Amino acid sequence: SLNWGAVSCSGYLAEASTSSNFASVLSSSTGNSAATSLTVTGLSPNTSYYLRITSLNRIGETNFLSVPTTSTLANFPLQVLPFTTADLSTGSIKISWLPNSNPSDTLYAVRISSYSNFTNTVFSSSTKNNFASFGDLQPNTTFFQEITAYNRLGRPTGPIQFSSVATLAYDPVSIASPPQVWQSSFSFSWANGLNPAPPNTLYLAEISSTNFSDSIISSRTYNLSALFSGLISDLTYYLRVSALNQSDIPSNYTYLGSTITYSKQPMALVPGLAFYDPKLDGFSVTWDANGNAGDTVYQLEIATSSSFSPFVSSCSSNQNYYSFYSLNFNTEYYVRARTAGKQGETSQWTLLGSTFTLSKIQSQVFPENDSIISLPYSYGDIQLRIPANSIGSATKITAEPETAFAPAASNAGKLRPTGIGVKLKAYPPTIFDKPVTVIIPYRLSDIPPGYDRKKLVVATYGEESGLWVPLSSVSDTINNKVSGQTFHFSVFQIMELTPGENLNSLKIYPNPYRPNSAGGRMNFTNLPPNTKIKIFTPNGELVRKIKTGADGMAQWDGLNENGNKAASGVYIIHLTSPDGKTKITKAAVER
Repeated sequence: SLNWGAVSCSGYLAEASTSSNFASVLSSSTGNSAATSLTVTGLSPNTSYYLRITSLNRIGETNFLSVPTTSTLANFPLQVLPFTTADLSTGSIKISWLPNSNPSDTLYAVRISSYSNFTNTVFSSSTKNNFASFGDLQPNTTFFQEITAYNRLGRPTGPIQFSSVATLAYDPVSIASPPQVWQSSFSFSWANGLNPAPPNTLYLAEISSTNFSDSIISSRTYNLSALFSGLISDLTYYLRVSALNQSDIPSNYTYLGSTITYSKQPMALVPGLAFYDPKLDGFSVTWDANGNAGDTVYQLEIATSSSFSPFVSSCSSNQNYYSFYSLNFNTEYYVRARTAGKQGETSQWTLLGSTFTLSKIQSQVFPENDSIISLPYSYGDIQLRIPANSIGSATKITAEPETAFAPAASNAGKLRPTGIGVKLKAYPPTIFDKPVTVIIPYRLSDIPPGYDRKKLVVATYGEESGLWVPLSSVSDTINNKVSGQTFHFSVFQIMELTPGENLNSLKIYPNPYRPNSAGGRMNFTNLPPNTKIKIFTPNGELVRKIKTGADGMAQWDGLNENGNKAASGVYIIHLTSPDGKTKITKAAVER
């Protein structure tokens, strides 16, 4: 602000500039001739300015008077907060601030004292930096702070009070005593080191199951030990402790290693929840982890007796569930579980209950609907697929495993049994208008050595004839299953069908073929693979062309090449083997 004695004029103009030629100015003016002061604003702090003032005549002409240069005051600095462990030690404090637009040559005077009125033991520092460091201080002692900013003429701004802070406490010291551990809690201890004896120092004890990347649990205590409870069982926890100073800032952490809580005995669920996904050869079971860690290992035993003597098998799981396979069907099994903790301990056994493996599946089917009946094994489901309008009436179908098979006699070529099959029954009996599909999976270990899986077929047993009859089949060697089409329910088995070596071993059945009897299709078997079969009328008209598969088998559904029904009568069968040899025979159709 500039002051003067009033003169006769039309007004006043005051100007301030950082250059002596007033190339760039900040100004203030008034039209009041009686005014004796003006204030120029918008100046920078702690900056030297050239000043001048002029009176103005009626046409605005100036008559400048130079005023001695001066400097604006410095701004109050702004303290940088919060303090961190990096700013402190047991005997030093580093105080930082922002210049708040002050130029770099601004001088700051900083004082600290353990007394708020600065009456005793004052430490001081003068600096043009934006920080000041103080050493040779007492540990874990609160120091009050004030700072003064001086402009270029030595005029002060301040002092102002900065927030107080304490020097750090000493780091705690690790001791050899191991933690005391229980199932869901533990305690650990440390030594005070150079800190005063309890209860004069506050400690921050922390644990974490992720080595302090997250999930940190903390406890504050004046003691030299801490107890943590409500923890996860059978889980590794990492330990550390620091000493808190009077400003609640921790010292450097002392890491105390890790420990593992003991595991808890698993808890059984009610049977309706414990057992699920029943199969012919197995089932799944689950249990309550009872607060154990997610990777806790559980040991399991399964037996057909509640005394578990002898047990059928034992296993382990690092989940709170397990699926048992390769069991006997229609058998009651008991299951028990215990934990095998990371400390090497095992809990008491918990009986999870008992359940039965499946014996069969029953399902009501209706002719107007597509239906799928599944008999589940651990390695795949035996399935019966019934397209709509395939059966003549509603019926209840029973599917059950079959293990005792009749001898593999057949009039349709060389069939070798595998012992893998299913029994299908319908009550009340129903007629078939279309074929249904039987799909039987298998394990590679169940196929006898030396069998060619490409030659596997589904064969059905004729109780009246006592013979096995191969069905039109597809062997899926990628998914380990064989499917076959049938027009009746009986016992079905996966068998290896060896094709014939030449045309002389041809088998045709049924012959005569009665398409309206729902008895299936006319079968040509015991032929070489890829044998071409042509069916002619007695007049030499071509009716149908078919070809045998890898199993040396082909079927005729009684339709001609146009999809129309072939008439009753005798038909000429012309066969051509892959080596070019031919054979002619006859077959009859009766409608």
